[in-house]
Amino acid sequence: MIKNFLLLAVTALSLNFVATNTTNANGNPDEILDNLLVNTPIVREVDPYGSNNYGKVERGNRPNNALCEVNTFYLDEPSIVRFKLSNSADDGIVYYRIYDEVTQRDMFGPFEADKVTFILDAGRYSLKTNLLAVKSKASAKYKSNIYSVPVPVSHKHPAFSLEHARKIHLDDSIVQYFASGSDEEQAHYYKFKLNQRQKITIYASQTDYLGDCSIQILDTDGNELADPLYFDSDNLINKTYTASEGEYIVKVSPTSDRGSAYFFMVN
Repeated sequence: MIKNFLLLAVTALSLNFVATNTTNANGNPDEILDNLLVNTPIVREVDPYGSNNYGKVERGNRPNNALCEVNTFYLDEPSIVRFKLSNSADDGIVYYRIYDEVTQRDMFGPFEADKVTFILDAGRYSLKTNLLAVKSKASAKYKSNIYSVPVPVSHKHPAFSLEHARKIHLDDSIVQYFASGSDEEQAHYYKFKLNQRQKITIYASQTDYLGDCSIQILDTDGNELADPLYFDSDNLINKTYTASEGEYIVKVSPTSDRGSAYFFMVN
């Protein structure tokens, strides 16, 4: 069921850019006046689970690199967040950044018109829109669409060390994630036990649009028992081993800082 949910999440992100809320940066006269005369950016609260946001700006007396709009959103659980960004500019360039309001730092960007996907932890974030222009007559129109799907994790806290590997059983469905921007050296560890010599199969899947991860079987001392497994072009792993009685470690490692959401089962 959880594996199917991950697949549905991928489909939702690719198809469901149907916003439930729409905001227009030109709908409030007071905001327009502030934006043009005081040169302050428009700040909005938007729905990360479905929103379309529109705006337009003239450079005027703004700096050459001006922050035009801040779309702030709150995630109450880890989520796969996809941004669809488009714009048109005369004598300038519009670019975007993803900002963490808790740590007060830029997380991703700058990037121009694009579709970008990240896995973000629960927290408060902003999509910041900037206009880069030399001429005062420069102007731009821009649009952002935000759509999110929660990651249905099977356990809240993953184990980050061999010594504290999370105990699992055969046929357990494991779903977990690596947040975008997380340390590539940070792996997740799971431990299972076999009571007899038998064949075991590792089946795994991961979400599209994100980074990859690898899966590897270790002994309880951390020694590698087989080469790492990597996801194929369909984002699947299906590998069978013959294993003796004893305890084993499953190590899941990110292979990029883009983040990934994964499912695996040992049976």
